[in-house]
Amino acid sequence: MESGLPNSYQQTYDRKNKAPLWWYNKSSDLHASAGTLWLAITGENDQLYQEKLGLCSNFKMSVACWPVYEMLFGMALELILKAIVVASGNKPSHTHNLVSLTQGLTIKLDKTETSILKHLTESIIWDGRYPVPKKPNFLEEHLKNSNDLLFDSHKMGKFEVKKYNNLLCWENLDSLWRKLVVHFFDIKNHTNGISI
Repeated sequence: MESGLPNSYQQTYDRKNKAPLWWYNKSSDLHASAGTLWLAITGENDQLYQEKLGLCSNFKMSVACWPVYEMLFGMALELILKAIVVASGNKPSHTHNLVSLTQGLTIKLDKTETSILKHLTESIIWDGRYPVPKKPNFLEEHLKNSNDLLFDSHKMGKFEVKKYNNLLCWENLDSLWRKLVVHFFDIKNHTNGISI
């Protein structure tokens, strides 16, 4: 197939495309970037960021960076899932849908993990980058799903109270990412996937 790339560029493209560790390394980079944002979001350093980055005095990292944290973590999961596909000797599909990327994998995810992947898919596609999705009904569905996923209901007398459950905190998402990393290396080492 003629790509229009000079032969050396085509070879580099083909080599990287088929090398599971290139996919893993990019996932690891995104994972570290999400972690850096997590530290900024949960730290008490808003004033430092405001001064160093020239941000206004009421800029809050916890508000502004939360959707980007979710997007970066979603992208880290996307890349580790694609690394698993490549390590298995297959070509990853051109999708950001994390749930569909798990189809055909031998690792099993529970209902909560699958719901997290569905939520983070929206973060990758639009919520981490744009104020709204392409269609209003996508926003409605995402907000309803987010409400169901991220808040637990508790009875308080006659009232039902919703409380944030920290499901998307670093520890939970990191645990899911590391579970997939272990699976990646199991497959890579079993199949002797191309390393570089």
